Amino acid sequence: MTGTTIKHYEIGDKLGEGGMGAVYRARDTRLDRPVAFKVLKPELVARADARARFLREARSAAATTHAAIAQIYDVDEQDGTIFIAMEFVEGRTLRSLIKEKALDLQRSIAIATQVSEGLAKAHAKGIVHRDIKSDNIMVAPDGQAKILDFGLAKALHPTDDAAGANDSAAARTIADTTAQTQLGVVMGTIAYMSPEQARGRTVDHATDLFSLGIVIYEMVAGEHVCGACPRCGPSSSARPASR
Repeated sequence: MTGTTIKHYEIGDKLGEGGMGAVYRARDTRLDRPVAFKVLKPELVARADARARFLREARSAAATTHAAIAQIYDVDEQDGTIFIAMEFVEGRTLRSLIKEKALDLQRSIAIATQVSEGLAKAHAKGIVHRDIKSDNIMVAPDGQAKILDFGLAKALHPTDDAAGANDSAAARTIADTTAQTQLGVVMGTIAYMSPEQARGRTVDHATDLFSLGIVIYEMVAGEHVCGACPRCGPSSSARPASR
């Protein structure tokens, strides 16, 4: 894909790849700015559940505007390629920083504060991220933290006393137009899951706070809470699995 043009995006080098798709550095030729260009894997394009999850990621992130959440610019499709164009964040993942050495307390507090404020904004919109981990947090050279990957995000059922009519409407839109995870299905990253998430039970904003607590420990201690356990270390990711 590198060297091609999709819509008005010139595709550059691949930045990474996951279970759902790959991310490339690209240039928006209309606005002359760099973007992160995420494409759904070709073999998943025909799957309705994969398309719905991909769309949910874009809508969940786009529903929340905050300095600590990577901004969504566009979601579209061309010739069978489904993509999301989003803010390109210069910097490194929090995990890569931690692998070098434990962060000092002041820096850890600054990052944790930014991420918690971003999550608070998402939660006010009725959105639970469900995959907070050091791999999904980018840190820019100026110290700004950015939450990435809303691919597992879930909209809570809005209530009458939710945080404002607009917030409830945003949550309802996401809930009504995307597939929701069924009870008894575990999705996320094992090493950062709250107990209720690991058991496939209904989760709310508290599950993100639990995961953030593990990230905070990781920043300060320089290692995950369970150390080098091969079963549930930071590199272990959970796949959808029936319980």
